[in-house]
Amino acid sequence: MIFICYRRKDTDQVAGRLYDRLSSIYGREKVFKDVDSISLGSDVPEKINKSIFESRIVLVLIGQEWESISDEDGVPRIQKSDDFVRIELETALKQEKVIIPILVSSAVMPKKNNLPNLIRPLIDIHAAKLRPDPDFNVDIERILDVIGRPAVQKLTILKIGSVIIAIVSLIAIAFFNNVSVPTFNNGVEVTKVVGNDSPRVSNVIPDVTKAKRELLITSLDQFDDNKLIRDVSNLVPGYFELTSKPTTGAYSYAHAKTLDTVSPNYFASVRIGGMKGSNVLELHGRGVVFAISRTSNKYFIYESEENWTLWRDLPERKMDGINALAIHQHDREVSVFLNNKFIRKFPKLKSADEGPISVFFKARPESGGTIHFQKLSIWEF
Repeated sequence: MIFICYRRKDTDQVAGRLYDRLSSIYGREKVFKDVDSISLGSDVPEKINKSIFESRIVLVLIGQEWESISDEDGVPRIQKSDDFVRIELETALKQEKVIIPILVSSAVMPKKNNLPNLIRPLIDIHAAKLRPDPDFNVDIERILDVIGRPAVQKLTILKIGSVIIAIVSLIAIAFFNNVSVPTFNNGVEVTKVVGNDSPRVSNVIPDVTKAKRELLITSLDQFDDNKLIRDVSNLVPGYFELTSKPTTGAYSYAHAKTLDTVSPNYFASVRIGGMKGSNVLELHGRGVVFAISRTSNKYFIYESEENWTLWRDLPERKMDGINALAIHQHDREVSVFLNNKFIRKFPKLKSADEGPISVFFKARPESGGTIHFQKLSIWEF
């Protein structure tokens, strides 16, 4: 079930429109919205608690007045223990549900100091956008990518047009599309030899149809033995969950490393979904690291203490709900991409040997953190 958390005076119309769209895709019984899902005479707190328990995702709609709406006494509702929005958030956080904040129109995330302690972790979760028309449908599609589409809908997408055209489009154009079409053998994608060219790095994504080998990481047995990673496909279709544990050090770290080694000439990409307690995400390639900070909208590229960039501003002022990090490496040349957009070229000091690719993040030491990621894709040239 998908639970919609919202304030009626803040985002009532948007919540209704979102509910209608989700219900048309997943079915009304799979989407909870108080007005449409609670019958007259029901115990509201009990119904909310039960519905959140049965939900795999909680969507939190945040409008411009979400934290400031108050009663006659002038105290913001969010500060009151009987506020339903606050209760829903506290319940979802306590049950460790996948929470996706959605900023409606021009709203921004509330300030941490303006929130009760128990729901302050909401601030550490990266938010999606939901803007009015003409951007509404575009934003909805991005949110659906995070939630995961029903299998029936995926099959319908594949039936549109020729299957061959769909496969070529998925590989060559939308390298991190949510529809899976490769052939697998025991959970590992079959190697395909389709060309011999090794493209030099540039400010465009390489033509992956010329790759010598393709590897799509879709199962836990394709990762190095790591007890901090688990498959959460039953909660968020197609996703893995990576968790770092509290520590006494400066940061709490966690990584997911592939068992397969990759040649120095490769293109690797990964989709990052929700996160909690963490703000720095990294994709580790062959001897190079591409890191982004979601809280400061900055990035850096690292090879060694002698060769690395200072933190630099990302071209986007605000990050989208999904981040697709990618590295293209050709011997001692590297290009990095974010959300399919070129960020920077980077010369390496040393040529890299074969090795694994890994998703890495760091979180606050006292609490640790969690991220969800999907579809770690690798092409060798």
